[in-house]
Amino acid sequence: MSLEVVITGIVSLTLAPLIRLVPRMQSRAWFGMTILAMVGVSMIFASKLTNTRRQTLDQQTTRAEHRPIEAPEQGYVTSRTCRACHPHQHATWHASFHRTMTQVATPETIVAPFDGIELRDRGKTFHLERHGDEFRVEMEHPAWNGPETPPRVTRRIVMTTGSNVEQDYWFETGIRRQLGRFPFVYRIAEQQWIPDSSVLLSPPDTPRGFGNWNTSCIQCHTTLGRPQENRDSRVSEFGIACEACHGPGERHVRLNRDPQRRYRLHLDDTPDPTIVNPARLRADRASEVCGQCHSVFVVDEPEFEHWKSKGYSYRPGDELHHTKQLVRYHQGPDTPGVQELLRDQPHFIEE
Repeated sequence: MSLEVVITGIVSLTLAPLIRLVPRMQSRAWFGMTILAMVGVSMIFASKLTNTRRQTLDQQTTRAEHRPIEAPEQGYVTSRTCRACHPHQHATWHASFHRTMTQVATPETIVAPFDGIELRDRGKTFHLERHGDEFRVEMEHPAWNGPETPPRVTRRIVMTTGSNVEQDYWFETGIRRQLGRFPFVYRIAEQQWIPDSSVLLSPPDTPRGFGNWNTSCIQCHTTLGRPQENRDSRVSEFGIACEACHGPGERHVRLNRDPQRRYRLHLDDTPDPTIVNPARLRADRASEVCGQCHSVFVVDEPEFEHWKSKGYSYRPGDELHHTKQLVRYHQGPDTPGVQELLRDQPHFIEE
């Protein structure tokens, strides 16, 4: 049902009974005409409001065309659903750095100054500017491979990483939803822009590229991140949200719409089997909820293929080693996970 129909119906149902209270026919006629006029005005207002909402949705869809998007699936319902029944827990999480690990770039989420800023590094110049609610960087074409001087291009900053010690920025590349890393970070306490080459440890001759948000950062800085084919990356939710540690909540939400079930579990102090509470897990299993990200691991080919399209198959409460081979220094170089890692990084475990 459209918004115009709803508002018109409300106005009509509210005012029509008032005609009976008007004593004379002529007065009733004028009153009826007034009601019709008000209904007409309400329809115009509702139409404009609907068009505004459609324009806003169209703008949001257009702006998200060249960046990863939130698209919950596989039983994930997002933290917005959790808030209704768990307002305190939601509020404490909402104030955490886990939530703000990955955010869409907006005036509310960007902490660095952008308007009229010029940055230089390795002989290259970057001009930052703000246009309304958009943040942009003007720079040499980041993927230019030709022999001539790279042309200068302007790219929109669309995503951020971090909000505690520093904040990193990602620009749209124009290649579907692939992101490019802006080669400076903003140190929040120092209120200073610093080249990422001065922050991230890497050989000095490491070439600059787009970065690897779509294949690396998405693994742990989002909830149920799926790289997808052709960099068409999607996540259940940006940041480390409720379901990253409690598991998908669709069944939990659906069954607990029954108030009798909720009160029975509450009065009996019975664990709810439809959701994972890490505090009720065994110590080793609870630590693995954190270890799904806070560890060094490799995955086998089937799990890697699963991750690319559907995200990692690990769910909180599972045994982590079933899906990820954890790399531990004390294991030595002969264990399968370490051997696979050393093929790409031969000096990884050297002191």
